[in-house]
Amino acid sequence: MYNSETVKRTLRSIAGIIAENSAFLSELDAAMGDGDLGIHMYRGFEKSCDLVENLDESPGKLLNRAGACFIEEAPSTLGTLMGLFIRAMGLELGDKANFSFEDFLNMAKRGYNEIIKRGKAAPGDKTILDSLHPAIEAMQEAFSQGAPPKQCIALGYEASKDGLAYSTGLKAIHGRPAYFAEKTIGMQDGGATVGMLLMEGLNEVAAIEGCDIE
Repeated sequence: MYNSETVKRTLRSIAGIIAENSAFLSELDAAMGDGDLGIHMYRGFEKSCDLVENLDESPGKLLNRAGACFIEEAPSTLGTLMGLFIRAMGLELGDKANFSFEDFLNMAKRGYNEIIKRGKAAPGDKTILDSLHPAIEAMQEAFSQGAPPKQCIALGYEASKDGLAYSTGLKAIHGRPAYFAEKTIGMQDGGATVGMLLMEGLNEVAAIEGCDIE
């Protein structure tokens, strides 16, 4: 079972990976957008982590607070969607003090569906969904076949990388990148990259010996 410490540890792991890739994310964004993606993602995760670090609250409440903070600190389209994703995960969990891997999968699916609802996008549109969708599907499939959570997460991470690679060959149809139309084919999408980095952070936590996610 997982708890509030699991949430804090996972958010901090993701924040670290986002920080390491902040300049690269902005570089990707500059090719098709404003060039501030890395800044927004870095600030959103750092401020969210700082906010919940010393709070003694349930996992769901921590995620709700982190999501709301993210929306405030990362005023951009993806920043808002990321905040909604995190907050939706918290809403799915509710007031539970502990949660299972099955709960986590349901949380991830609710967050994913919130992005679809608010962002009006779908897999194949060259967005963050193109790395999140295969990751969630891979984890769900592995779990249904009896694989332990640690293996499910590793498979989800690999699937997110495959999804990112596939999305690179697609044409952007949403936001500023859509203005570049055919020119975006062959260009790596910043949003899909963020989705892959989320899975990298989750996988990093799962791989730590003695971590709750095993």
